[in-house]
Amino acid sequence: MRQTKRYESATRYDTALVNALIRSQDQVVSHRQLLERGFPDRTIRNRTALGGPWQRILPHTYLTQTGPPTPRQLGRAALLYGAPDSKWGAVLTGGAALELYGMRRLPSQKRVHILVPSDNQRATTGHVVIERTARMPAQVTRHGLACAPFARALADAARHSTDLDEVRAMMAEAVQRRFCTPRHIIDEVRDGPIRHSKLAHRVALEIADGIRSPAEGWLREAFTRFRVPPPRWNATLRDATTGQTIAIPDALWANCCLIAEVDSRDYHLSPDDWQRTQERHTRLAALGFVILHFAPTRIKADPETVCIEVGAALAANTGRPWPQSVLMTRADDVVCTS
Repeated sequence: MRQTKRYESATRYDTALVNALIRSQDQVVSHRQLLERGFPDRTIRNRTALGGPWQRILPHTYLTQTGPPTPRQLGRAALLYGAPDSKWGAVLTGGAALELYGMRRLPSQKRVHILVPSDNQRATTGHVVIERTARMPAQVTRHGLACAPFARALADAARHSTDLDEVRAMMAEAVQRRFCTPRHIIDEVRDGPIRHSKLAHRVALEIADGIRSPAEGWLREAFTRFRVPPPRWNATLRDATTGQTIAIPDALWANCCLIAEVDSRDYHLSPDDWQRTQERHTRLAALGFVILHFAPTRIKADPETVCIEVGAALAANTGRPWPQSVLMTRADDVVCTS
């Protein structure tokens, strides 16, 4: 109480110092930071009163402007609230961190998820979900905010999601856009908490098998359900002489040179994309491969018929010889670029 009275009795403070702090923190500041700089407690109360120029965005955490906060300000406020004492530390994880890394496929859960050490006593409140952890990760600074490493943020987002296809979409984008490797995902999900991790483990196993999109996950489920022999997922076909990549088919049965492709609109939005797909199809056909094409909507709506067609194609092409000019390698474990 003495300390509060001392701050309240202060009549002078360095305005420039306080304003510089507020600017550096996206117009967000904590009660503790203001008091430490001599800002009077009564002035804080006046500015955050109804109709005042500031607003309480979280307990003891203020947005020094009118109007709604931006996602960045929500993240900054969560970090200030979660780590009032610098010795504790806090990092953004889940969707808030993934957005700062540049991911497009984000979880539908919009609350800001932060990690704090296990001895931190802050509680979940408002727009912030606080998770105390004994596995406090190293801090990665993204656009001026403390974040968990990418794979940890992705796994945390997956653990807090209840939508299988949402988790598939996030993990697929992470691999396709080279934010991390499949191995990073598998290791992080394996080492993380078991609670709420069912979907994360399921999709990590799909990623390990070579699955790289939600629609491929649906197709894999259909093959399992209707007992279609498992293919190689996203194996790389290379020219045996030059080593140049010919194609990376979605599903491939090497014993009969059969390929199944998932024709998603996400990858055929322009005439150039469509032309490249047709050129790849023509080249594969010229090498002796049989190619089937399936729309994601059809896989989802009528998986049994899709599997019947694949089964018929497998039977019709049994014994088709593998082209000697083509080498096959497993799905690439791409290099992380984040």
